Parts: sequence; structure tokens; C-alpha cells
Amino acid sequence: MVWVTNTGEDFFVNNWDGKAYSFPPGKTLEVPEDVARIIFGYGVEDKMPVLVRLGWTKFATDVPKALERLDKFVISDTQPQTYHNTSPVVERVPFPASRRGRGKD
Repeated sequence: MVWVTNTGEDFFVNNWDGKAYSFPPGKTLEVPEDVARIIFGYGVEDKMPVLVRLGWTKFATDVPKALERLDKFVISDTQPQTYHNTSPVVERVPFPASRRGRGKD
């Protein structure tokens, strides 16, 4: 299994072996390595067949733009860590001191 992160702004859906794989922007999806190889050319030196199959290139002049689009999908063999900024703590004020007991003498 590998993890695919769509770092682009466009929602992407593709099918393989009768199953639809959706890649929303900014999200990471765990997929079988074969799916990443077929859809994105993961581990394949020549990306041209992938770009043509996706319909992102028809002419040689389209290749640089298509490769930029393909580069927006980051593939990793380890699960990416997601870090969330903790929200700032709303100002905390201690409760007033208890007035029980003896008063002023």
C-alpha cells in the first residue's frame, strides 16, 4: 500500500479494476501500489503513457503542463504525518476565592 496526497486544488477521480478512486484536494488516500502505478505512473520512468491515458496531453507542447499537474499528487510508501495547530486557549480566569469562613475582624 502507498499513500497519495492531492496537493492541487482540483478534485480528481479515476477508475481502475472496476473501482472508482477519489482524490479530494488536500487529502491523503491509501491505495494499493498497483493503483498508484496505473493511475499516476508510480515507480515508472516514462510517464508519457500515463499522461496520454489521463487525457492531460495530446501534443508534445502539452507535456510540461501535464507533468506539473501530475506532480501535484505526492505518493509515499509511509503514511504522512498530519500536524494540527492546537487552537489557542481562550483566556482562562480562575474562579473567585470562596468567601466562606471568617470575615474581616
